[in-house]
Amino acid sequence: MNATRVCLALVRRGLATLLLVSVLSAALAAEELGSVQVTHESTKYYKQWNLTRIVYRVRAELPFGDGYWVLETGDCVSADMVNEWASSGFDWVEEPFHGMQFEVTKRNEHFYVWLLGRWDVGSTGVAFVSGGETYTGTIGGPACEGGSISIEIVNGSYVTFPSPDGDGIYPANDETTLRVSSTSGGWALSEGLDLAVPDGASVETVARIFEIIYERFESAAGTTEIDVSYALVIGEEDLSDLPEGVYTITVTFAVSTD
Repeated sequence: MNATRVCLALVRRGLATLLLVSVLSAALAAEELGSVQVTHESTKYYKQWNLTRIVYRVRAELPFGDGYWVLETGDCVSADMVNEWASSGFDWVEEPFHGMQFEVTKRNEHFYVWLLGRWDVGSTGVAFVSGGETYTGTIGGPACEGGSISIEIVNGSYVTFPSPDGDGIYPANDETTLRVSSTSGGWALSEGLDLAVPDGASVETVARIFEIIYERFESAAGTTEIDVSYALVIGEEDLSDLPEGVYTITVTFAVSTD
Protein backbone atom coordinates (compact mmCIF):
# COMPACT_ATOMS: atom_id res chain seq x y z
CA MET A 1 0.00 0.00 0.00
CA ASN A 2 1.40 3.32 -1.03
CA ALA A 3 0.22 5.14 2.07
CA THR A 4 0.85 8.20 4.19
CA ARG A 5 -1.21 10.05 6.74
CA VAL A 6 -2.48 13.59 7.20
CA CYS A 7 -3.47 14.72 10.68
CA LEU A 8 -6.41 17.13 11.14
CA ALA A 9 -7.26 18.27 14.66
CA LEU A 10 -10.46 19.76 16.07
CA VAL A 11 -11.15 20.81 19.67
CA ARG A 12 -14.60 22.07 20.71
CA ARG A 13 -15.19 22.67 24.39
CA GLY A 14 -14.64 19.18 25.75
CA LEU A 15 -14.78 17.63 22.29
CA ALA A 16 -11.46 16.60 20.82
CA THR A 17 -11.40 15.19 17.31
CA LEU A 18 -8.39 13.71 15.56
CA LEU A 19 -8.75 13.10 11.83
CA LEU A 20 -6.19 10.82 10.18
CA VAL A 21 -6.09 10.88 6.39
CA SER A 22 -4.26 8.08 4.60
CA VAL A 23 -3.45 7.96 0.91
CA LEU A 24 -3.15 4.81 -1.16
CA SER A 25 -3.64 3.55 -4.65
CA ALA A 26 -6.90 1.70 -5.23
CA ALA A 27 -5.04 -1.16 -6.85
CA LEU A 28 -3.22 -1.57 -3.57
CA ALA A 29 -6.16 -2.36 -1.33
CA ALA A 30 -6.12 -5.39 0.96
CA GLU A 31 -6.52 -8.71 -0.82
CA GLU A 32 -8.28 -11.62 0.88
CA LEU A 33 -6.54 -14.91 0.05
CA GLY A 34 -8.07 -17.84 1.87
CA SER A 35 -7.18 -17.47 5.55
CA VAL A 36 -4.87 -14.48 5.09
CA GLN A 37 -5.20 -10.83 4.15
CA VAL A 38 -2.31 -9.18 2.30
CA THR A 39 -2.14 -5.39 2.25
CA HIS A 40 0.33 -3.17 0.41
CA GLU A 41 0.91 -0.54 3.08
CA SER A 42 3.45 1.82 1.55
CA THR A 43 6.03 2.54 -1.12
CA LYS A 44 8.77 5.08 -0.44
CA TYR A 45 11.88 6.14 -2.34
CA TYR A 46 14.96 7.08 -0.31
CA LYS A 47 17.05 9.41 -2.43
CA GLN A 48 20.08 9.28 -0.14
CA TRP A 49 20.39 5.52 -0.72
CA ASN A 50 18.78 5.32 -4.16
CA LEU A 51 16.51 2.59 -2.81
CA THR A 52 12.74 2.03 -2.87
CA ARG A 53 11.10 0.31 0.09
CA ILE A 54 7.78 -1.52 -0.39
CA VAL A 55 5.95 -2.63 2.77
CA TYR A 56 3.29 -5.33 3.03
CA ARG A 57 1.21 -6.41 6.03
CA VAL A 58 -0.06 -9.98 6.26
CA ARG A 59 -2.79 -10.93 8.70
CA ALA A 60 -3.43 -14.66 9.11
CA GLU A 61 -6.07 -16.72 10.85
CA LEU A 62 -4.57 -19.29 13.17
CA PRO A 63 -3.72 -22.05 12.70
CA PHE A 64 -2.21 -21.41 9.28
CA GLY A 65 0.08 -24.45 9.05
CA ASP A 66 2.86 -24.24 6.50
CA GLY A 67 1.39 -21.37 4.51
CA TYR A 68 3.38 -18.90 2.46
CA TRP A 69 2.55 -15.99 0.20
CA VAL A 70 4.04 -15.04 -3.15
CA LEU A 71 4.51 -11.59 -4.70
CA GLU A 72 4.62 -11.75 -8.49
CA THR A 73 7.54 -9.91 -10.09
CA GLY A 74 8.18 -9.11 -13.71
CA ASP A 75 11.38 -9.78 -15.61
CA CYS A 76 12.65 -6.34 -14.62
CA VAL A 77 12.92 -7.41 -10.96
CA SER A 78 16.09 -9.48 -11.07
CA ALA A 79 18.12 -10.69 -8.11
CA ASP A 80 20.64 -7.89 -8.52
CA MET A 81 17.81 -5.31 -8.19
CA VAL A 82 16.81 -6.56 -4.72
CA ASN A 83 18.68 -5.52 -1.59
CA GLU A 84 18.37 -8.89 0.14
CA TRP A 85 20.18 -7.69 3.26
CA ALA A 86 17.43 -5.16 4.05
CA SER A 87 14.49 -7.14 2.64
CA SER A 88 12.54 -9.76 4.55
CA GLY A 89 13.72 -13.31 3.93
CA PHE A 90 12.34 -14.83 0.73
CA ASP A 91 12.95 -17.42 -1.97
CA TRP A 92 12.59 -17.04 -5.73
CA VAL A 93 9.84 -19.31 -7.10
CA GLU A 94 8.13 -20.00 -10.45
CA GLU A 95 4.77 -21.27 -9.12
CA PRO A 96 2.02 -20.14 -9.08
CA PHE A 97 3.97 -17.44 -10.96
CA HIS A 98 7.48 -16.00 -11.04
CA GLY A 99 8.08 -14.05 -7.89
CA MET A 100 9.23 -13.80 -4.28
CA GLN A 101 7.97 -16.32 -1.71
CA PHE A 102 7.61 -15.32 1.94
CA GLU A 103 6.82 -17.68 4.82
CA VAL A 104 3.84 -16.79 7.03
CA THR A 105 4.91 -17.38 10.63
CA LYS A 106 2.82 -14.95 12.67
CA ARG A 107 -0.76 -13.82 12.95
CA ASN A 108 0.14 -10.25 12.04
CA GLU A 109 3.49 -9.28 10.49
CA HIS A 110 5.17 -6.90 8.08
CA PHE A 111 7.29 -7.81 5.07
CA TYR A 112 9.79 -5.46 3.45
CA VAL A 113 11.06 -5.42 -0.12
CA TRP A 114 13.96 -3.08 -0.89
CA LEU A 115 14.74 -2.42 -4.55
CA LEU A 116 17.67 -0.58 -6.12
CA GLY A 117 16.58 2.69 -7.74
CA ARG A 118 13.24 4.46 -7.90
CA TRP A 119 10.24 2.23 -8.63
CA ASP A 120 6.63 2.97 -9.51
CA VAL A 121 3.79 0.79 -8.27
CA GLY A 122 1.39 -1.11 -10.49
CA SER A 123 -1.09 -3.96 -10.19
CA THR A 124 0.65 -7.32 -9.85
CA GLY A 125 -0.22 -10.85 -8.80
CA VAL A 126 -0.26 -12.10 -5.23
CA ALA A 127 -0.94 -15.61 -3.95
CA PHE A 128 -1.28 -17.57 -0.71
CA VAL A 129 -0.52 -21.29 -0.67
CA SER A 130 -1.40 -23.62 2.21
CA GLY A 131 -2.47 -27.23 2.60
CA GLY A 132 -2.42 -27.88 -1.11
CA GLU A 133 -4.72 -24.94 -1.84
CA THR A 134 -3.66 -21.88 -3.84
CA TYR A 135 -5.48 -18.56 -3.65
CA THR A 136 -4.57 -15.77 -6.08
CA GLY A 137 -5.43 -12.11 -6.47
CA THR A 138 -3.89 -8.74 -7.34
CA ILE A 139 -2.09 -6.13 -5.26
CA GLY A 140 0.28 -3.21 -5.68
CA GLY A 141 3.82 -4.22 -6.53
CA PRO A 142 6.93 -3.12 -8.42
CA ALA A 143 5.89 -2.03 -11.91
CA CYS A 144 7.97 -2.92 -14.96
CA GLU A 145 7.44 -1.17 -18.28
CA GLY A 146 3.78 -0.60 -18.95
CA GLY A 147 0.97 0.94 -16.98
CA SER A 148 1.47 2.23 -13.47
CA ILE A 149 -0.36 4.57 -11.12
CA SER A 150 0.44 6.00 -7.71
CA ILE A 151 -0.76 8.67 -5.30
CA GLU A 152 1.09 10.58 -2.60
CA ILE A 153 0.81 13.62 -0.34
CA VAL A 154 2.89 16.63 -1.44
CA ASN A 155 2.05 18.80 1.56
CA GLY A 156 -0.60 19.25 4.21
CA SER A 157 0.38 16.36 6.44
CA TYR A 158 -0.91 18.22 9.49
CA VAL A 159 -4.15 20.19 9.18
CA THR A 160 -6.05 21.90 11.98
CA PHE A 161 -9.59 23.19 12.43
CA PRO A 162 -10.62 26.29 14.35
CA SER A 163 -12.32 25.54 17.66
CA PRO A 164 -16.09 25.30 17.07
CA ASP A 165 -18.25 27.09 19.62
CA GLY A 166 -21.58 25.76 18.41
CA ASP A 167 -23.34 25.01 15.16
CA GLY A 168 -21.98 26.41 11.90
CA ILE A 169 -19.48 25.74 9.11
CA TYR A 170 -15.87 25.32 10.17
CA PRO A 171 -13.33 25.10 7.31
CA ALA A 172 -9.96 23.57 8.15
CA ASN A 173 -7.08 26.02 8.55
CA ASP A 174 -4.91 24.20 6.01
CA GLU A 175 -5.21 22.15 2.84
CA THR A 176 -3.72 18.92 1.53
CA THR A 177 -2.12 18.56 -1.89
CA LEU A 178 -2.24 15.13 -3.51
CA ARG A 179 -0.04 14.08 -6.41
CA VAL A 180 -1.24 11.41 -8.83
CA SER A 181 1.28 9.89 -11.25
CA SER A 182 -0.18 7.74 -14.00
CA THR A 183 0.97 6.42 -17.35
CA SER A 184 -2.58 6.79 -18.71
CA GLY A 185 -5.48 9.20 -18.41
CA GLY A 186 -9.07 8.56 -17.40
CA TRP A 187 -8.27 7.51 -13.84
CA ALA A 188 -10.72 8.08 -11.00
CA LEU A 189 -10.16 9.49 -7.51
CA SER A 190 -12.34 8.36 -4.63
CA GLU A 191 -12.28 8.21 -0.86
CA GLY A 192 -13.59 6.10 2.00
CA LEU A 193 -14.07 6.75 5.71
CA ASP A 194 -13.24 4.66 8.76
CA LEU A 195 -14.41 6.16 12.06
CA ALA A 196 -13.69 5.47 15.71
CA VAL A 197 -15.79 7.50 18.16
CA PRO A 198 -16.27 7.59 21.95
CA ASP A 199 -19.23 6.03 23.72
CA GLY A 200 -22.45 7.89 23.05
CA ALA A 201 -21.27 9.51 19.83
CA SER A 202 -22.97 8.92 16.50
CA VAL A 203 -20.79 7.54 13.71
CA GLU A 204 -23.44 8.58 11.19
CA THR A 205 -23.41 12.17 12.44
CA VAL A 206 -19.62 12.45 12.38
CA ALA A 207 -19.52 11.11 8.82
CA ARG A 208 -22.26 13.52 7.73
CA ILE A 209 -20.74 16.70 9.16
CA PHE A 210 -17.27 16.02 7.72
CA GLU A 211 -16.79 17.28 4.16
CA ILE A 212 -13.94 16.84 1.67
CA ILE A 213 -13.70 19.48 -1.08
CA TYR A 214 -11.61 18.93 -4.22
CA GLU A 215 -10.33 21.73 -6.41
CA ARG A 216 -11.08 21.08 -10.08
CA PHE A 217 -8.62 18.74 -11.83
CA GLU A 218 -8.28 16.64 -14.99
CA SER A 219 -7.46 12.93 -14.84
CA ALA A 220 -4.69 13.09 -17.45
CA ALA A 221 -1.58 11.00 -18.03
CA GLY A 222 1.55 12.23 -16.30
CA THR A 223 1.59 14.03 -12.95
CA THR A 224 -1.50 15.78 -11.58
CA GLU A 225 -1.59 17.75 -8.34
CA ILE A 226 -4.93 18.06 -6.55
CA ASP A 227 -5.74 20.51 -3.77
CA VAL A 228 -8.04 19.12 -1.09
CA SER A 229 -9.73 21.12 1.66
CA TYR A 230 -11.91 20.03 4.57
CA ALA A 231 -14.84 21.45 6.50
CA LEU A 232 -17.11 20.55 9.39
CA VAL A 233 -20.75 21.48 8.86
CA ILE A 234 -22.34 21.26 12.30
CA GLY A 235 -26.05 21.78 12.87
CA GLU A 236 -27.60 22.54 16.22
CA GLU A 237 -29.23 19.11 16.16
CA ASP A 238 -25.79 17.49 15.75
CA LEU A 239 -24.31 18.74 19.02
CA SER A 240 -26.06 16.12 21.16
CA ASP A 241 -24.46 13.40 19.00
CA LEU A 242 -20.94 14.72 19.67
CA PRO A 243 -20.11 14.08 23.33
CA GLU A 244 -16.76 14.78 24.90
CA GLY A 245 -13.98 12.45 23.80
CA VAL A 246 -11.47 11.65 21.10
CA TYR A 247 -12.72 10.99 17.58
CA THR A 248 -10.60 9.40 14.86
CA ILE A 249 -11.57 9.55 11.20
CA THR A 250 -9.37 7.76 8.68
CA VAL A 251 -9.95 8.94 5.13
CA THR A 252 -8.52 6.74 2.41
CA PHE A 253 -7.99 8.46 -0.93
CA ALA A 254 -7.79 5.95 -3.76
CA VAL A 255 -6.87 6.33 -7.41
CA SER A 256 -7.75 3.67 -9.95
CA THR A 257 -7.94 2.98 -13.65
CA ASP A 258 -10.37 0.81 -15.61
